[in-house]
Amino acid sequence: MKNRKALALIAILALVAAACGGSDDAAEEVIEEVTEAVEEVVEEVEEAIEEVTSDPLVLASLMPLSGDLASLGPGIALGAALAVEQINAAGGINGQPVVLIEGDSGCDGAVALTSLNDVIAQGAQGVMGAACSSTSLAILDTAIAAKVVMISPSNTSPQFTKIDNKGFYARTAPSDLLQGDVLASLLVEDGVQTVSIISRADSYGRGLAEATAAAFEAAGGTVKTIVYHATDATEFSSEVTAVGKGGAEAIVGILFPETGCGV
Repeated sequence: MKNRKALALIAILALVAAACGGSDDAAEEVIEEVTEAVEEVVEEVEEAIEEVTSDPLVLASLMPLSGDLASLGPGIALGAALAVEQINAAGGINGQPVVLIEGDSGCDGAVALTSLNDVIAQGAQGVMGAACSSTSLAILDTAIAAKVVMISPSNTSPQFTKIDNKGFYARTAPSDLLQGDVLASLLVEDGVQTVSIISRADSYGRGLAEATAAAFEAAGGTVKTIVYHATDATEFSSEVTAVGKGGAEAIVGILFPETGCGV
């Protein structure tokens, strides 16, 4: 179709050039031919626009439908599905209908990578996810290489601020540097002078634990100890014993619901 457009435009130029050097009758004839050629080009352009806008905009949701945040993932995914339904009811995006593919990210890089490759194969141009910072870090390079945009509603690790994402990543949640500062302020306001911290050993847990400790110490408090637990742990007695040994006035838990209950 592009070649036909080019030929039509070249023909128009040739006809106009010929008209400039001919008689009035010849000029009228050329004008008629030019008009027909222009109408043909306009028709083809309109058809092309219709073809483009009728193709769906394919997006994907990669939320934790299994694993450590499985209690939160389905609700977030449902919100995305509702948004797509409302967008399509309003005419789509510039006339394009939106199709949403749902995938499971777990809170696991391997699970998320399999799902990401699957939705990319289905034509996804953008991905909402992942929920866990460590999971997004594990799959981000693959998304960038495929030129698929990732936007997370919940990644808070400070690491994302420093990553060269080539313009293919964004998040709508603030960094843990802010959350840690607020948490430390609450401790100080409550009169706490010493704390110990027990946290997940992933980018989210370490980032928030370090941010909280730094802010608390900057406010004059003392951090007795920081204990990390493995993200796949099912037994936490040694970690709980270690965090309690410091004799701190308060213990800060940076945990996820499922494993946090075990702690």
